Amino acid sequence: MKFAKIGSPILLLLAAALWLVVGCESESVAPHDELPELTASDVAAQAGYTAATISQVGPYIFEDLTPGTKDPYSYSFPEGGDGEGTVYFDCFLGAVPSTYEDADNVDMYTATDENITFNFELDDENVVSMVLTFNLHAEPFNDDPPTATVTGSGTIDFGSYAGDFEIDQVVLDGSEEHPEDGELIFTIDDMTATVTYDGDNTATVTITTDDGTETYSINLDTGEITS
Repeated sequence: MKFAKIGSPILLLLAAALWLVVGCESESVAPHDELPELTASDVAAQAGYTAATISQVGPYIFEDLTPGTKDPYSYSFPEGGDGEGTVYFDCFLGAVPSTYEDADNVDMYTATDENITFNFELDDENVVSMVLTFNLHAEPFNDDPPTATVTGSGTIDFGSYAGDFEIDQVVLDGSEEHPEDGELIFTIDDMTATVTYDGDNTATVTITTDDGTETYSINLDTGEITS
């Protein structure tokens, strides 16, 4: 799963801020230094990165998880790609543990003390690494046709910046590339951005500040965000 290079001015500004803390070891921010204050566009971009990642991780719930091979089921991202780590699945029929083939609801999560990492290549020298943990639940879940409605929450770490997110009724269709409906709510410090999925390769990012409401568009395939 290879993310395209991102050239959005907003993301490049965010990259410049993140580069201070994750991109250059010789000039890292010392513990006593204050981190640059995040702007609304920074938070919108981070929310967009998170939404783009979840939109690409979510469909792994429809992978061919062979019954009995692992308990719980799991999917590990292949070496050399932009994703690193393992996603785990617990399958249930009602409240009773079941095989993947019989399940009508599924938990999708990162294990305790584990996470997954996604890398966004901004240009030939700068890469933003995102570290995620999450616990998601898909119900109803149906593998034929492949559909699921996902709720849950997680954390995300961009270097020295860390935020939380919630998934609210995000509808996945295994025959489509992007979420059909639902929201992702991203919170960091005292700012909150809401990402609304609508079935195509873009989603709307809305953030409210003291100066009013700002709206952005996120490309779920590349992570590019524009106002």
